[in-house]
Amino acid sequence: EITNTRRVTISFDDGGGEAQLVAISNSSDFSLIGQEYYTSTKEWLLTEGFGEKTIYVKFYNKQGNPSEVVTDTIEYSLVGEDGFTDIDKDGDFDVVVTSSNDGMIYLFENLDGNGDFDAGTVIGGDHEGIIRAVAVDLDYDLDLDIVALSDDDDCVAYYENITLYVYDQPEDIDTCPDTEEVNVSINVNDVLTYQWQMLNEDSFVDLQEDEYHIGVTTPSLLVKKEESAILQGTYRCELTNSVGSQFSEAMTIDAEDNVEPNLICQDFVVGAMGAEEYTVVGDEFDPISISDNCNIEYVQNTVNGSGTLAGVDFLPGVHYIEWEVYDGFGNYAYAEHTVTVTHGSGINDESITALDVYPNPANSNIYVNTENYGANICIYNIAGVLVYQENVEASKLHRVNVDEFESGTYLMKIHSSDGSMQIEKIIKQ
Repeated sequence: EITNTRRVTISFDDGGGEAQLVAISNSSDFSLIGQEYYTSTKEWLLTEGFGEKTIYVKFYNKQGNPSEVVTDTIEYSLVGEDGFTDIDKDGDFDVVVTSSNDGMIYLFENLDGNGDFDAGTVIGGDHEGIIRAVAVDLDYDLDLDIVALSDDDDCVAYYENITLYVYDQPEDIDTCPDTEEVNVSINVNDVLTYQWQMLNEDSFVDLQEDEYHIGVTTPSLLVKKEESAILQGTYRCELTNSVGSQFSEAMTIDAEDNVEPNLICQDFVVGAMGAEEYTVVGDEFDPISISDNCNIEYVQNTVNGSGTLAGVDFLPGVHYIEWEVYDGFGNYAYAEHTVTVTHGSGINDESITALDVYPNPANSNIYVNTENYGANICIYNIAGVLVYQENVEASKLHRVNVDEFESGTYLMKIHSSDGSMQIEKIIKQ
């Protein structure tokens, strides 16, 4: 394929339809390139300089796994296909022709992509003997200009395209009610003036520069939160140049939060090691994930009414625990799980990977037998501070030296490679 403008449209096909994200680059190393949400098409800017251009793409599934790198090439050339070019960037080919009779250059706009053209517009005719006209982005402003060749007066005529074209329309913004400010921007070529407007009842009115609206005559508008209010409103930008004006698409700022928090818990089995009860050292039985799109207001459980089980004494048996989490705007999530305390090591459930830990209590060394699974071993002191961590391989007897540990109670968490977790309370004598 060939293009005479650096701004091109890429069409994607992820094959199996599993793509969630995509990374696009003009270089094979994807340097400084992030991931974005997958769409079937994407406007893209080629690198400067004429010649063959290669575009590199990687797709990512919902697990975050990347595909092989996919590439395609396109020729960026000064001269496009004779007579045919999408000069108004509406997705179909227009026609640029010259007339040997009157020396005029005519543009016929494709109205519907089905072969219906307008009556034609005269672009130029100030040089006799025009024999050819081509469309090219000669001034690098991402739209197509016209270069014409004259046989009679040996001239090259240049006609700049000064049509307003918005490359990036302002997009809707969904944000949190306590957001202090947002930025609304637009990307357009050949513009002389900007004027941002806000919808007031049923009509748009020009914004005046003040402490809540900054940059009202620039491509980027900063909207700040007023006292005792939330960010909201509908905005657009009036764009003007020497041939007229047009409005951008309208965008809306919505600062309403209706998204529930995310709360994930899991069941635990732990051994009391012969003691009468098991005392929770840190966050080992707390939810494994708490998150929200805005902010978490508070978390509580039904055991002690707080956001953590640290310090709770559990007697041997099965304990049912309920958790509630609220964000700052009344949205709520609920989850429950169990903590099973046994008299022994806690390994009495077939779903838990049994890893031998001995001796306990210990003076200098504790051994962990990872017979079938690799594991990540973490040890925490009574204050919940991590004092030891190491990854160990399967089928090995791993020694943990506790010589330097202060005498007292510690919590050992063993995360097995099969996804299970074992918790042991260990005592350093």
